[in-house]
Order: sequence, then structure tokens, then C-alpha cells
Amino acid sequence: MSSIFLATHPRSMSTALERSFMTREDIVCAHEPFGDPFYFGPERLSDRYPEKKRVQSPYAGTTYADVYDELRSMAYEAEKENKRVFIKDMISYLMPEDATGNESNVAVAKSFGSDVRNSTPSDTSITVLPSDILNSFQYVFLIRAPHLAVPSYYKRCIPPDSEKTGFDHYRPQEAGYRQLRILYDHLVKLGKRPLVVDATDIIADPEQVLKQMCESVDLPFDQSMLSWDENSPKVVKAFEKWNGWHDDCLKSTGFNNKSRTNGATNGHTNGSTNGSTNGHANGHAKEVSNGHANGHASNDDFVVDFADWEKQWAAKFDQDGVDTIRATVNEYLDDYLHLRKHKLTLV
Repeated sequence: MSSIFLATHPRSMSTALERSFMTREDIVCAHEPFGDPFYFGPERLSDRYPEKKRVQSPYAGTTYADVYDELRSMAYEAEKENKRVFIKDMISYLMPEDATGNESNVAVAKSFGSDVRNSTPSDTSITVLPSDILNSFQYVFLIRAPHLAVPSYYKRCIPPDSEKTGFDHYRPQEAGYRQLRILYDHLVKLGKRPLVVDATDIIADPEQVLKQMCESVDLPFDQSMLSWDENSPKVVKAFEKWNGWHDDCLKSTGFNNKSRTNGATNGHTNGSTNGSTNGHANGHAKEVSNGHANGHASNDDFVVDFADWEKQWAAKFDQDGVDTIRATVNEYLDDYLHLRKHKLTLV
């Protein structure tokens, strides 16, 4: 069967969701594999790291085709044991930072130049992966409101967090919403309707969301996905690659179910707070009917409230930080709202 691809953006609660799937005996996880060629490989799309640091990386020679070959090998071995591969990754790792969404405007990675992978790549695609490979995965999309995800990402790009993450500056274009929207719209044009999950709904009712996720990718739901014990060395090793980004998830032990009242949600992963509580300062997501602000129309019950958001940001960052976060959220809010229109519905 096709590999499952959890398509997401940074600080979306995706690692906690991946950790949930790691509890399954019938799943083999691949943790953010395309970040290696994106940042460090000879075909890299990001110049975040200077060339001197890039060539010192163990991934300096890793191409996009190398990653795909490894994923294909994992899938082949997994199938022998009636297992499937679960890939969690940022779609921004597959597109240039200035991607526009125009069909077939991205050059396919040169490492796919031959036909040895049963692929017949054209010169262009919507990503650096050939279209037939890109379209072969079974997708689930995970999103989180940018007024929550963006400041969480920004925090890890400034001291003191940056000393651990190694991200010594903030780049708004790494928010990842635009690229996620481009891929979703592409798949819809192909007649596919991948499930879209909002992190708020995972917090509100993790069991229901996981059941819908499993159904959408042809997996039986397993109750063990709601909680987990101490991390195995394999789990720790998988998350070590991006130091300082997954500490909260490594401390967690599962999801809490919390009641939903009047459209608000409250919850977190057990033992984890930062990056898992999805809401305002009191832990509640502010969601009421039909609001809009600052030229952005909101979808379903999501309220755009920059005044309130800025108060939250100002409690943690200086004015330059608040201004930077606001500009990023403003830039990508419509992409989030577009995807949110298609999210699953809790019952």
C-alpha cells in the first residue's frame, strides 16, 4: 500500500502526532527526511546554513533522490511484515521559498535524472519531486493557527533557544503555509480530497481525530495511540536530528481528552505544554462565529483578532519581535484559512 505522508508546517504539533503513530506495531516512521537535502544536500533549496557548515554536515551529499530511494526501500521492507511507512515532513522542504503555486513551475531535482526509480520525471513539477512520486503518497494535512505556530517558531530562532536549535536567525518564509496550500490545491485538482486536521481539534478530541485519520488512510484505529510510555532509544534517536525542536514531545506521555464547550477547546499532551496547548493565554482557543479583521475573512468559527494576539506576543517578545510575528501571520493567514475550510469536523 502507499506510504502515509503527514504533510505539515513547523510548530503544528506534528511531532506529537507522529509520536502517537510510533506506538503502532504496523507502522514504520520516517521523521522529516526531506530536511536533509533541503538544508544540507548538493541540491539544497535553503541557504540558511553557510556553505562551510553545510559541507561539514553528514547530509552534505544527500540528494532528494537519495531520500526517496531510502523511503522506497523502507516501504518495501515494511510491506514484507504487513507494515506501512508513515512520513512526517514539512512540505516547504519540497519547494523553493518563493513558490507561487503555478502548475509545473518548479524544476525537478537533478538527482531524478534517470529512470532507475520507475519514475519518468519531466523537467518541472509543483515540487522538486517528480509528479508521479509526489502523487503516490496517501496524504493527511496538519495545520495550526499561525498566531500560535509563528511565535513558537520565532522563539526557537532567537536566544536562548537558538543556542540549542542552531537556527541563529528568523526567516518568515519558513512558516510553511503557502507551500502546504499549493500541494493541497494540486491534489484536489487531481480529484483527491486528503484529510485536513487542525491541531486545535486534536487537543479537543484526540480519539475522534485519530479515528478519522486512521480511516482516511485505511488503518484500523488503535487505542494505544492515545498514550505512550518512556521513549525508546529508537524514538529518541529519530528526534535528535533536530536538537531543541522536539523536547516537549519527548517529555510527553500522551493526549488528554478535554470537553468542548461553546466552540472553545482546552487541552494538551500529557507532560507537555509548549507547542501543544493550542489557544490563548488561558489555554482556550478563541473561536466564535463569523468574525473578521484586518482585511482577512475568517472561515467557520475562527476569529482573526490581531489586537488580542499582539497582547500575547508582547508578553513574550520585544516590539521588533511582535512586529515580525505580526507581519508573518498577516502574510500567511489567508493560506491557513483556506486550508481550514477543508478541515475535518468534530461531532
